[in-house]
Amino acid sequence: MPGTDGLGAFLLSTVGLFLAEFGDKSQLTAMALAARYRVRTVIVGILVATFSGHALWVLAGRFAAGHISGQVPQLVAGVANLGLDRKSTRLNSSHTDI
Repeated sequence: MPGTDGLGAFLLSTVGLFLAEFGDKSQLTAMALAARYRVRTVIVGILVATFSGHALWVLAGRFAAGHISGQVPQLVAGVANLGLDRKSTRLNSSHTDI
């Protein structure tokens, strides 16, 4: 949110991303890589990949905020999340346990 103080924005983004990433495929990949390679190398690789990926989206968000007015970004994010939820529910329901 524009106007949020620096510490509040930092804590919100840290906690939000931690919860969003908790248990996803990237963490499973990190465990597999750590089993094979040095921990320091894996951590540095994760930090570089995470930083560069998120930096790109932060810059895109800042650009969009300057060119799109109102609540359009929130609406787009909400619709995208609903679409992902629907797709994931459909994929999960197509797999049946034997």
